[in-house]
Amino acid sequence: MNVRRPTLQGTDASASRWRHLRTATLSVVAALLLAPLPDAGAEETACKREIARADARFSRAKMKALQQCFGDMTAGKRPGPCPDASTSSRIFVARAKLQSSIAKRCGGIDQTCSVTPDNDSLPSIGWDIGGCPNFESGNCTNNISHCGHISTCLLCINDAAIDQAVDLYYNHFLPTTDTGIRKCQIGLGKEASKFFQAKNKILGKCEDMVLKGSITGPCPGTRFEESIAKAKGNPWDTAKGFDHSAPVSDLHRVSEVGHPTGAGLRLSVNGAIRQQTDTSNMLFNVAEIIHELSLLFELKSGDLIFTGTPSGVALLDRGDHFHAELEGVATLKGQII
Repeated sequence: MNVRRPTLQGTDASASRWRHLRTATLSVVAALLLAPLPDAGAEETACKREIARADARFSRAKMKALQQCFGDMTAGKRPGPCPDASTSSRIFVARAKLQSSIAKRCGGIDQTCSVTPDNDSLPSIGWDIGGCPNFESGNCTNNISHCGHISTCLLCINDAAIDQAVDLYYNHFLPTTDTGIRKCQIGLGKEASKFFQAKNKILGKCEDMVLKGSITGPCPGTRFEESIAKAKGNPWDTAKGFDHSAPVSDLHRVSEVGHPTGAGLRLSVNGAIRQQTDTSNMLFNVAEIIHELSLLFELKSGDLIFTGTPSGVALLDRGDHFHAELEGVATLKGQII
């Protein structure tokens, strides 16, 4: 039997978004400061999303440029020190892109950041905070009175966080001529940098979905913890198999209901349709799935086979009521507590 489960996502929050600054990027910080306002218009929402996305793009671009420079230097392919002229040029371009994209999206008709009536107001985009919140008692404390100052703040905190991470990745190796040790050093820096960029991208996607209202957050939550675990190379079973994560409806024999070939499949949350499709849209029908799996595993009566889920995946919050239905076969309802 092929059983689909309703989407159950946890609402676990990370202990502190600011802790991600060491290994993620300010995409998290930007989005934290940009928690969506209930009455924010589409223009303000677009501005908030662009601030977070531009920040994340810069963070990944700078980390990638520095990783390549330090990696080549460690391998003896360039003399150093890092950042050299070409790396500094790449970072300069990335900085300019961040400033330009924020100005175009948040700077009103003239697409420039200044104190003019057509700019998105700081309260409407969640940046009426007076000054930059700083990073680890550093120098990122500039006044914020328009979107240009937001760019300054983001660049400053990104620089501090990324430079700290790169220093950890590369500047604590003992010099060596041993090719084996050097290869290990290169690998350590490269993999740490790759994880930095991957986690940044994952958290940025999560925060962007929060800002546009697709999910309620906070980030990363169970759904994105799975992706982070994958990026770490850790087992991610717990992201899928936490307690009570697989509610199952009453079971029915194939002899009673057959193999549904066009049955409607839907999930409602608090009375609103969240996911909807029918079994004819499955890439492989139920019988084919059972056949293929039986070639790999010994299937017995009572075994459950979980497949993918239709589009519309989103978090469920405590108190939410859900109702799932496979038309003509089974229903399942419950509440998140």
